[in-house]
Amino acid sequence: MQTHEHKYIENFPQNLQGILENHLEQTWLDYKTFDNQLINQELGAENGEIKGQPFIDFSRKAGLKAKNYAGFIQIGEAVIEIYPKVFEKQENLSSEIVLNHLFYWLSYSEKWKLPFSAANFEPKNRNFPEYIMWLMAKKIDEVVSTQPMSMYQEMTETLTMPKGRINFSSNMTNITNGNWHLTDCDIEPFVFDNKVNRIIKYCTRLLQNRSNNSETQLLLSDILFIFDEVTDIICTENDLQQVKLNPFFEDYTQILFYCELILKQQLYGHQDYEFSQWNLLFKMETVFEEFVAGFMKKHFSKEWKITSQKSEKYLASTDNSPKVFQMNIDIFLEHRTEKRKIIIDTKYKQRDRSIDNKKGVSQTDLYQVLSYAYRYECNEVWLLYPNCTEIAENDKLIIDNFVILGANSQEITVKAIDIPFWSVADLGIVEEKLLYLLEKLCS
Repeated sequence: MQTHEHKYIENFPQNLQGILENHLEQTWLDYKTFDNQLINQELGAENGEIKGQPFIDFSRKAGLKAKNYAGFIQIGEAVIEIYPKVFEKQENLSSEIVLNHLFYWLSYSEKWKLPFSAANFEPKNRNFPEYIMWLMAKKIDEVVSTQPMSMYQEMTETLTMPKGRINFSSNMTNITNGNWHLTDCDIEPFVFDNKVNRIIKYCTRLLQNRSNNSETQLLLSDILFIFDEVTDIICTENDLQQVKLNPFFEDYTQILFYCELILKQQLYGHQDYEFSQWNLLFKMETVFEEFVAGFMKKHFSKEWKITSQKSEKYLASTDNSPKVFQMNIDIFLEHRTEKRKIIIDTKYKQRDRSIDNKKGVSQTDLYQVLSYAYRYECNEVWLLYPNCTEIAENDKLIIDNFVILGANSQEITVKAIDIPFWSVADLGIVEEKLLYLLEKLCS
């Protein structure tokens, strides 16, 4: 089943709707510990009531309706794929185009560390879950086969000659049973059969029982062959939280991130290697913002100090009043040699420039960024929107300027800009055109 953000989900089995709703509520509870910023944005009290999961609207008489998250949800054999709304006007759109875009955008994210740049996978049934599982399996196989990790594993052994640290509390049992010649000792041998590898092996088996793709299965089988001597046990998220890795093991830190996603999405209470409910969902406003921020940090950090989510100031803040109405700026640029500052606010919406002289810019959005400019003493603001139509090679850059007269006759220029974000014809043109546009704006 395929749909877009804010569109109805057709043909979802009615008997699974209750299971789906409970699963998404549990997913939302997990997200609370996974992303505190997300909770601050989404979870709040309105009229004394706490908001529930923000993924699917179950209250509509016309049926289930997707909200502002793109990704997939799998309940048994039923799979819902939710595509970004920027593609909703494109006819005969293939899953491959959407997936390649999503992976490209997320490759610039500092939060999501999946290797999304890999786009050479051609499974027989190309869908979102299979693609994600292949990416995870590919990265895990690369790391464990080239960088097998042994580490000190704490354990207790009963020995005739003491070694390591004597476990005095455990030795009371030996004394009570008359085994004076035996000593329980806590030792830390350097072993391959350690907690990290046990968790990875368990998560590999979870993926193995879910994937139907032959290439993914080969990768997972190779991982299990490497871990043949690792103890086969059921692991939980609590086991994962107890792992403390040296920052030197950066690749294993990334793999444990995958394990966290897998363990948090599995069906709770299972006693085997099978899970039938899981999902991976991305808030598209955040994807758009992080794509722009990551792109700018990669290409413009030499000349600009770039800060994401700058939130150090409040709209109301004086010596005689409390600090209230905290301002969260999406992206803040400060030139390293000049005094130039730029406030960037990303707007994941498609504006209609033909309506009136406002050029599709919301008055509320304009008031918002002007308050930012006032408090940060900044006279240049960008409102960035994703492109509304296909990017043609010779298209002119779409920029609308609004000049606002500030205090002491100081002018504040707000630029409303449609930036390249997607292209059905050629994904590569997005990178080229966006770099060209931003270089022109920053010059």
